[in-house]
Amino acid sequence: MATRIVTVASAFALTSALLLEPTLPAQVTAEVHATIAEQRPPPGIEPLPIDLFTTKDFYLDAERWQDPRYTRCNTPRQIDEMWVRGVVGQWGDCDYGLEAQELKSPYPYKTAEEHYNALLAQAKPRATSTAAIRGSRAFTATALANRRHDVGEQVLGESSAHLFADFQ
Repeated sequence: MATRIVTVASAFALTSALLLEPTLPAQVTAEVHATIAEQRPPPGIEPLPIDLFTTKDFYLDAERWQDPRYTRCNTPRQIDEMWVRGVVGQWGDCDYGLEAQELKSPYPYKTAEEHYNALLAQAKPRATSTAAIRGSRAFTATALANRRHDVGEQVLGESSAHLFADFQ
């Protein structure tokens, strides 16, 4: 009973501490702010008035998220590495990446399911003919597994025969 009271009291104290503790800003010190402010965009690029590195609330900037200048033309990986490399707020290559038209699928399918069904329809005739070629016995994953096991035992048997011959 005493253990249960201590556990409940500990959970209550931890919850209270977490709820009543003032939120801390990200690790953005005055020094980091100065570094961010010093960064200039590449020639020909007009910076946004507010970007990922100068915003007070990221969630209020949703209309800017699609603009590459919001992340200062950096990829997610570059943004992640900025803290490690000590180059927070540095501008990336604004010409890097693909245009929307380049990302568009060359296939006529509207959905992944439609594409899958088309591939499945192409594969079924080949699967039937393969089974017919092998005769009435279907070639299955189990047959492959059994075959691999047989080969493994054969190799192990030959290896152990050589070992025992060497040590006799």
